[in-house]
Amino acid sequence: MLYEVALKQAAQARPHAQVRKACVPAGSVSAWANRASDVAADALDQLATWLEKKRQIDNRLRHTVERVHAVERVADRLDRRPTPPKGETAAEARKELRLTRSS
Repeated sequence: MLYEVALKQAAQARPHAQVRKACVPAGSVSAWANRASDVAADALDQLATWLEKKRQIDNRLRHTVERVHAVERVADRLDRRPTPPKGETAAEARKELRLTRSS
């Protein structure tokens, strides 16, 4: 939500700065206002970029945690078996665990 708000504010700040630049002489007091609005627009752009990177990292971390939980569930299920698997069943259990760990 904060990301969308920052994008909206950046989009609103940017066009106003461009329009004001065209009609203000370089040495006037309004030039300071233009530079201030440019700085504010740049800060909002940087915030939006940072928020997007943070969201990507959060998604990656969430996905990794979900995978770890899935592997732990499979390992627990294999540990709860009443007798250790022998022969073909053991090979199937190892194959299942290997597939879960690799995905």
